[in-house]
Amino acid sequence: MKLVSAALLAATLLVPHSIMVKVERVHICEERGHGWAVDGPTYFGGLGWTAATWRSFRLPGYPLSASEATVQQQTWAMVRFAARYGWPDTEGCRAY
Repeated sequence: MKLVSAALLAATLLVPHSIMVKVERVHICEERGHGWAVDGPTYFGGLGWTAATWRSFRLPGYPLSASEATVQQQTWAMVRFAARYGWPDTEGCRAY
């Protein structure tokens, strides 16, 4: 039986709806819903990651840039971020 690493398992697990709702709000606030592959120059991915923050919260095996990460990978990184700092403030944001 082949063992699966925790990072690989987390990358493939479905995101619970309650978490995805929070992440979608952050996506709308940070990137105005303009996709999940935003590629800089300062912010990356669909959640507006800086390169340093992405490196801190991505799991091993995730892409080096958030712009290359899947929605699920970015979501699990955000869950790790929120566990340390809380969820980003999305009050005042609206869908575009």
